Amino acid sequence: MPENFPHPKEGFRFRVCRSDAKADAILKLARSIVVKRGEITDEEFQGARQAGLSDGEIVEVAANVAVNIFTNYFNHIVQTDIDFPLVEPGLPGVDNKG
Repeated sequence: MPENFPHPKEGFRFRVCRSDAKADAILKLARSIVVKRGEITDEEFQGARQAGLSDGEIVEVAANVAVNIFTNYFNHIVQTDIDFPLVEPGLPGVDNKG
């Protein structure tokens, strides 16, 4: 494994946040949108802008959050059969509650 590539056990979130400030800002914005049900603060919005996200990228983050929520709700409603290995949300050893 290349020296600059972290061990897989560190998890995707850790690798992205550690090495890419813009990706970290995208993840923080997406999480805030989900946790706060879209009602993010001006500070969170400006933080995304200051991290280099354009208006279009902010819209894209919000759209991706909306599509994923819609897909999850729809799959719950129609009781979609899981045809791949079940994955639990979150990462082992990471506090996903806030």
